[in-house]
Amino acid sequence: SFSLLSIFFAAVFVVTGVMRDDTHKSLEIIHSTPVSTPAMILTRMIGVWIATTLALSGLVLGTMAGPFMPWADEATFQSFNILHYIQPFFLFIVVNALIVSGIYTAIAVTTRNRTLVYVSAVGLLVLYLIGGVVAGENPPEWLGAMSTPFGDNALFFETQFWSAAEQNSQMAPIMGWVGLNRLIYGSLGL
Repeated sequence: SFSLLSIFFAAVFVVTGVMRDDTHKSLEIIHSTPVSTPAMILTRMIGVWIATTLALSGLVLGTMAGPFMPWADEATFQSFNILHYIQPFFLFIVVNALIVSGIYTAIAVTTRNRTLVYVSAVGLLVLYLIGGVVAGENPPEWLGAMSTPFGDNALFFETQFWSAAEQNSQMAPIMGWVGLNRLIYGSLGL
């Protein structure tokens, strides 16, 4: 759920980072250097991806610190396992940041319109909400799992019959619908 924030973080980073030349009227200066346009666009997209990932990593660090706070009830938490934080971080946050960074960079480079980048962020959120509605209408499993690019529906379809103990102790499966969703949408982001 936290990785949905990548929708808005990446939009802000794209407008400030990728569209910097248009804002400061320095596009001609950049193109007079030996840096090629595809290399410049790719490095800026990677910068947006890294900035978005770092912004969302604070959520993971805060969640990791939660069980160690003095007011936390020790009986509520299981033993600390760092893999339970690292695997979802790479499986969801890193891939979701890549997806939105790629989409917004493509929109920004193609249109050179920052308003359209922000509108596409709202549009992506609306598509996500529509995907949740589609998944709630009892569709074929493959359609429900692939209906959102953020992997949450795929995770739901993979773990819907897990007991509470399994959901609390096992990590998100990398294979199955989750893996296919991450592969398809991660490739789209690239």
